[in-house]
Amino acid sequence: MPPANPNGLSAFSFLVGLLQPKSIGSVRLASADPRARPAVDFGYLNDPRDRDIEVLRKGTRLALRLAARTSASGYPMKHYQVPESEGDADVDEFIRTKLGSAYHFSSTCRMGSRSRAGGGGGVVDDELRVYGVEGLRVCDASVFPSIVSAHLMAGVVAVAEKCADLMKNARP
Repeated sequence: MPPANPNGLSAFSFLVGLLQPKSIGSVRLASADPRARPAVDFGYLNDPRDRDIEVLRKGTRLALRLAARTSASGYPMKHYQVPESEGDADVDEFIRTKLGSAYHFSSTCRMGSRSRAGGGGGVVDDELRVYGVEGLRVCDASVFPSIVSAHLMAGVVAVAEKCADLMKNARP
């Protein structure tokens, strides 16, 4: 097996991530064809109060300070991308240009009652059954009523285990 680090170099990076976005995207059926890809709108930074950009701006400035301190401590910093300046306009432009997703989608098929106060009713009930579709259950991160500030794997495993138990208990 080759060495994990053949050049003898170490590396690390700073990744600013938004764990509780206020912007809202959507996943909708694009057609009646079940093989058609859904219409996905990520809704990045569409919060009308701009709370997401404020949090990302603070995170970006913190990452810049950490990178500067790391460099000042003698660690070489190479090939990292930074905004033109730390002014709001430049930081915001940097965020909008470099923005991406870690693809840990959740809460797109929420568990809850069909109608909740304030809208946004659930898609699945408390036994993970899809409302209006007999025999279909959903058991992934999409059923989470709200986005968790952690990796989704442990929660998904718990939901999948619960779903397996529900399905076993539902058999005649």
